Amino acid sequence: MSAQHYFGLLSFLLLIRAPLNAEVPAEHKATVEYLRSLQTAEGSYLPEPQPANVDARPRGTLRATSAAVRALKYFGAEVPNPERTAKFVEACFDAQLGGFADRPIAEGAKPNVFTTAVGLMAAKALGLPAQQFRAAAVKYLSENCQTFEDIRIAVAGLEALAGAVKELDDAVLQQWRTQVKPQATDARTLGSCWGAQLRLGVAVEELSGGPMRIKLLQAGQRPDGGFGAAHAPTSDLETTYRVMRAFFMLQAQPKDPAKLREFLAKCRSANGAYAVEPGKPANVAATYYAAAIYHFLGDARRSSAK
Repeated sequence: MSAQHYFGLLSFLLLIRAPLNAEVPAEHKATVEYLRSLQTAEGSYLPEPQPANVDARPRGTLRATSAAVRALKYFGAEVPNPERTAKFVEACFDAQLGGFADRPIAEGAKPNVFTTAVGLMAAKALGLPAQQFRAAAVKYLSENCQTFEDIRIAVAGLEALAGAVKELDDAVLQQWRTQVKPQATDARTLGSCWGAQLRLGVAVEELSGGPMRIKLLQAGQRPDGGFGAAHAPTSDLETTYRVMRAFFMLQAQPKDPAKLREFLAKCRSANGAYAVEPGKPANVAATYYAAAIYHFLGDARRSSAK
């Protein structure tokens, strides 16, 4: 571990030691244990538990690692072996290209927009010095984002580099702002677009919807308490996460938070893991969505909920 890495990590651990040692709410303790069980010997995290009859050495991914680390943070729980996990995240960064890959670059893995964004989020959660990624990552994302989904996740990653959006070329910034304007009025589209716009520095007053903005999001809550894609028959945690992120950024709440908590409970497995929809297999991504939603509701870590 480099001296820069060591002192950056040490500063981070000292900064967060008190809140991370706060007691995790009882209903989330099993979820924390589930997340910790996914950590491999190299410090990475598995997307889901590996079957006992698999002989191969467990190999985690950056996507799963980022989701697990951030979910643990939402619950106020410590990340086991943070130095190993930080080393894994660093190993996934391609300094020449400026992006993160899902596995270490030495293994031949290649960066893409999504893994670069979640890599930046993981790096922030682990207290890695932002400067070792900042300039190269901003350049990589600005040159490689093509679609709305690229931009949506890229600006979330850039948010982890406090103020990095302002370092985008003006032409790129304006192009991205145009691409993330909502083209429909369902809650998923509005939540996704408004969240991206706010991260791109668009003022709340400039978002579509006007005085009805919050009610438009609230109208998307379904009878089961969750939110779903426009033409999907069921709610799902991924859509619910997007809408709740927008509520959080707009300092608002859904119409029926209690019903949303009921939906979350239906997605929960006996071991504390969550599935993206009730009855489907649980995994680390869905568990991250649940952790974030609880945070947006103020439930993940009540002592420090914002």
